[in-house]
Order: sequence, then structure tokens, then C-alpha cells
Amino acid sequence: MKSEKLWVAGIILIILIVLDATNVFGAGTKMNVIIDNLIYQKREKVNFDYNYTGEFSNANWFNLVQENSNKYNIPASLILAIIKEESNGFIWSISSKGAIGLMQIEPYTAKWISQRKISELEIFQPKINIELGSKYLEWLIGNFRGNQKFAIAGYNAGQNNAIEYYNKNIAGVKNYVLNVQKYQAIFDEEGL
Repeated sequence: MKSEKLWVAGIILIILIVLDATNVFGAGTKMNVIIDNLIYQKREKVNFDYNYTGEFSNANWFNLVQENSNKYNIPASLILAIIKEESNGFIWSISSKGAIGLMQIEPYTAKWISQRKISELEIFQPKINIELGSKYLEWLIGNFRGNQKFAIAGYNAGQNNAIEYYNKNIAGVKNYVLNVQKYQAIFDEEGL
């Protein structure tokens, strides 16, 4: 009985790997290749492949960024830059600290932002993830009185640690901020 369950679990795992490799989930191998090639040439421009059929560029994902940019009055380029730095655009990303999805939202932050119990599976959904990340970013920008540098640092290190961690570059927070600003400038230049 136990060996049958292991055998079935193995078959299911193989099926999931095949589905991921054939891009059924809108992520996976093809997605990783596109993300790896996002920054290119000497100018480090960003190349979005709008012909790709996955979540990343079938317009749904980008439209979610635009919608939340308008809703929370945050530049779309900033949201995209945070996604680039946080998850490299990989929908199923999970950090070592348990942050989830495109914008790497931690479950307790998701609960605080949404004011409701929210499952980890929900946080993976691009629509919910981008909404939560954008709402949190709006709050951080307001909390730091419009100082985008500290808001970005707060997104990475937590709002209570942002200024200290940035000034002392603890855990690479200053590098994180500089990377996000670099990506944002690239996205602005590309008109995204």
C-alpha cells in the first residue's frame, strides 16, 4: 500500500514536471529563458517578449501592472522594477523567507494589507499578488512621505528597518534600491 502511494506520487510529479516544461502553467522553462534574457546589450535595455503565450507577456500580466499603477498612483515602471528585482518575473517564486509570487509578498504582509485571511495559493495568483504588492508600495511611499528610495528599501527590508538598513547597507538593501532604480529607469526609457 505504501509503495503504491509513492509510485502514484512519483507519476504525479513526473506529470507536473512535463506540464511545466511544456508551459501549461504559463511559467516554467520557456518563462525562465525569457526572464534570463530580459536585460540585454551594453545599454541593459529590457526586452519583453510580447509573443510569448504565458502569463508574463500575454498582456494580462502587464495589464495588471497598469491597472494597479493607475489605482494606487504608482509608476508602472516602479512596479515592474520591483517585480524584476524580487522574482525576476517568475510567478511561482518563493524566497527563503517565505515571500511568494511576482512581488514576493510574505503571508503575514498579505494578511495585513488585505485585512483578511489569505491563503498562500491566493498570493501566487498574479492578480492578487500585484494588487497586494502595489497597495503595500503605495502605503510605504505615503509612510515615507513620498521618499521613493526609502519606500523601496522598506519593501525589501520592512518598513521599520528601511532607513537604518539603507544607510548602513545592511543585507544589501542599498544595492536592492539601486537595482530597482536602475530597472525603473530602463522601463521608463522603454515606455513601459
